[in-house]
Amino acid sequence: MKQEDLRRRIERLLAAAQLQRGPEPTTWLSFHVHLFTEQEQGELQFFLDQVEPKIPIENGRPNLQALTNSELDTLKLWLLLEQALTQENLDAAAKYRRYRSLGLELLIQRFFTLNEESIPAFDQAPKVDGKTYYRTWYRADRARIERAIAEGRLRALDRETIQTWCDLFGATA
Repeated sequence: MKQEDLRRRIERLLAAAQLQRGPEPTTWLSFHVHLFTEQEQGELQFFLDQVEPKIPIENGRPNLQALTNSELDTLKLWLLLEQALTQENLDAAAKYRRYRSLGLELLIQRFFTLNEESIPAFDQAPKVDGKTYYRTWYRADRARIERAIAEGRLRALDRETIQTWCDLFGATA
């Protein structure tokens, strides 16, 4: 997923979150903090204090181009967690909390230490969101992610891919 695609996804999540909230928010980026734990509230406020000043409002909409991929990834995780909590989807909320709790470096380390032998061949592989997760595909994803890291262009979608591999094939923190 390209950075512009990620920005559009985040804007759609923001729009969906605003529809669920109703008229109460007074800024473009307002969360229902009561849904979060006390620790999460502090972490969210720290994050917002860092990113909100960077984001200009143009034509009544936030321009997210000033955010880094890492900041976009973090914003997306906060929005998805809030959406899961609003919908009382505890499984999804637990998943997004787990994603947030792992630093990217640890997640990458987990991905690179997956036991390739535990990943099945295509005919026995699980499917997630239309993608089949099998050994040859792991090798391809691993090579692509290694290149992205070396070139300094790891994207939010890469983090999702890494997390899915780790969730499926048992690399736990």
